[in-house]
Amino acid sequence: MPTAENWTVLLPELVVVGGAILLLLMDAAVPNQRGPHLQAITVVTLIAAALVARSQWTAEPKAALGAMVVADPFGVFARWVILGAGVLATLTARGYLKPRDLDRSEFYALLLLSTAGMTLLAVSTDLVMIFLSIELLSLALYVMAGFERGRLEAQEASMKYFLLGAFASAFLLYGIAFVFGGAGTTNLLRIAQSVSIGGLDDFQLIGVAVPLLVVGLGFKASMVPFHMWTPDAYQGAPTPVTAFMAGATKAAAFAALLRVLVVSLPELRWDWQPPLAILTVVTIVFASVIAIAQTDIKRMLAYSSISHAGFIAIAVVAASQSGIAAVLLYLLVYTAMTIGAFACVMLFLEPEGSERVHLTKYSGLGIRRPAAAALFAFFLFSLAGIPPTGGFWAKWYVFFAAIRADHTWLAVVAVLASVAAAFFYVRVAVVMFMQDPEEGDEMPLDRSIGLRVTLAACAAVVVAVGVAPGFFLSLAERAVPFGG
Repeated sequence: MPTAENWTVLLPELVVVGGAILLLLMDAAVPNQRGPHLQAITVVTLIAAALVARSQWTAEPKAALGAMVVADPFGVFARWVILGAGVLATLTARGYLKPRDLDRSEFYALLLLSTAGMTLLAVSTDLVMIFLSIELLSLALYVMAGFERGRLEAQEASMKYFLLGAFASAFLLYGIAFVFGGAGTTNLLRIAQSVSIGGLDDFQLIGVAVPLLVVGLGFKASMVPFHMWTPDAYQGAPTPVTAFMAGATKAAAFAALLRVLVVSLPELRWDWQPPLAILTVVTIVFASVIAIAQTDIKRMLAYSSISHAGFIAIAVVAASQSGIAAVLLYLLVYTAMTIGAFACVMLFLEPEGSERVHLTKYSGLGIRRPAAAALFAFFLFSLAGIPPTGGFWAKWYVFFAAIRADHTWLAVVAVLASVAAAFFYVRVAVVMFMQDPEEGDEMPLDRSIGLRVTLAACAAVVVAVGVAPGFFLSLAERAVPFGG
C-alpha cells in the first residue's frame, strides 16, 4: 500500500470542511443568514464529498499523513453511510428549525464539521488520529445538542453529553498511552505487525490498553454501561440532531472499533473477545428491558439505539470477514430505519405545532393519519427485525456470522432478546391502530418537503435491503479486505 503523502485520501473531508467554512464566511459577511440556501449548500457539499469518495472504491488503497489515514473500500463504505446520514438529517432540519427561529448558518456548519470528524474517524489508522477525529465530531455535537438554547432539556442534554464525553475521552487517551508504551507506536498496522511477530515491549500494557480503548469507543457507540448520556441527550437535543447522532455517530464508532480490534489486534482476540461478548449481552438485554418502561418516544428510540449497538457488536465479536460485512450492512440499514423513525416523530405534530413525544399522544393516529402511521409502524417493525424488512436481514447476517465463528450462544441470547425487544416496538403500533383518538385532535402533519424526501429515502433503503439483501451484502463484502 503506497504510503507517500497523498492528500487525495482526505479530499472528501476537505470538501466537507470547505462547505462549513463557506457557510461561516457567508454568515460573517451577512450576519444571521436564513433561508433554504443554507440547507441546499449543506446537502450539495455532502453529496459532493460522497462522489469524491467514489473514486476510492475501486482504486488501490492509499495512505497519507505518515499512514495515519487510509483510503480503502472499508473507509469509503463507512463514509457513504455517514454522509448519507448527514444528508437525511439536513433535509429534516429546516422544517424543524424554521418554526423555532433556529434556522441559522452555524447549525449547518456544525453539522458539516461533525460529519468531517466522523468520516475522518472511519479512515483513521492511527490511534492519535482516532482521538483527534472523535474530538472534532464531539465538540460540534455538544453544541448541536444544546442548539435549542431556550429549552432546559436541550441545555441538560448538551451538558451531560459534554461532561460524560470528556470523561470517556480521558479513558481513550489513557488507552492510547498504554498502547504506545507496549508497542512503541500508535499506528494500527504497525501494532498488528508487532503483535503477529511477538515484538511487543510489554504485553501487559496492551492488556490494560484494550479495555480503555473499548470504553472510549463504546461511549460513542452507546454500549452499556457507557450509555448513560444517550437517553437524556436524545430526548433533549433537537430531533434532527438526535437522528444524526443515532445514525452517523454509531457508524463512525463501529468503523473505528473494527479497525482497532479486528485489524490491529486480531492475534489478541482471545483477550478482547470474552469481555466484549459480555458487554454485548449486557447491552442488548439491559436496553431491551428498560425500553419497555419508556413512555417518551424519543427515549424509547434512544434505548432502541443502545440495544442495536449490542446487536452490531455481535458481529465485531465474531472477528471474521463475514462479521465485518454484517457490521457494514447493519450500519447501512440501521441508519436508514432509525433516521426514518425519528423523522416520523418530527412528522406528527401537536395542534399547537410541537412534536408528539408521549406515547399516549399517538392514540388513534392510525385512524386519523393511516398512511403516516403505517410508515412509522414499518420503521418500528424493521427496527424489531420483523421479516421481510431490511432490519430482519441485518440481524440475520449478524447472527449467522456469530454462529460461523462458534459463538452460537451469543446468537441465541440475541434472538431471545430480539423477541422481547419487539414488544416495545409493537406497543407503539397497537396504540396507533387499536386505540381511539382524542376528540377534537385533528393530528396535523409537518408538510415540509425535506422531511418527506427523507422519509421516502429511508423507506426505500429499508425496502431495497429487504427485497435484495444479497446485493447489499455483496457491496459490504467488497469493503471487507481493508488495511492492507
